[in-house]
Amino acid sequence: MTILNKICQHCKTPFVDNSNRRQKKFCSNACVGLSRRKCIKFEKCQNCDIKLNTYQYKFCCSSCAGIFNNSNRSNESREKQRQSLNINLSNTGRSRTDAKEIFYRKCFFRQWKLDVWKRVPGNELIDSIGKFHPTLNKFGAVRDHLVSKFDAYKNGYDPEHISHPANCRIIPNLENITKGTESSITYQELLERIKLW
Repeated sequence: MTILNKICQHCKTPFVDNSNRRQKKFCSNACVGLSRRKCIKFEKCQNCDIKLNTYQYKFCCSSCAGIFNNSNRSNESREKQRQSLNINLSNTGRSRTDAKEIFYRKCFFRQWKLDVWKRVPGNELIDSIGKFHPTLNKFGAVRDHLVSKFDAYKNGYDPEHISHPANCRIIPNLENITKGTESSITYQELLERIKLW
């Protein structure tokens, strides 16, 4: 086996080639892919102007890519995607009907006064990690439904109870994504919390 010290042809990083099958030109599979795509180093995101520190595409995140690309799409393209998405979601049973959409909107938390915010569990996270923003603070804090909107719609719970501050807690966005549609407490526990509120 031949061991050679080489320089990656893409990122110019030194690496050791101990492959006995063929001679390597790149230090990693990532550099192989980037060299094939001839990826350009953009100085900043094309949508939000956040500085990009590494070799990336034009955007800092998928949200910015979606916003930028959707702004340049035709109405025909949007309609075709909407129809395709509705078919796929209805086949998997995950479609959001008009009735479900209306119900979910009734379950949204309102804008609260400061004294209400202070009573919500986890409110100190807003000071420590800040509020969530899709591009500026992806690891920020969000409001989470203890009894989820999904369970509420499935079981016919009162949306006024679901949007009540007693059904809220503040958690990091990544924890909220991991939790998904699961409820943290039962509906009966929520009713007790509302009484005590």
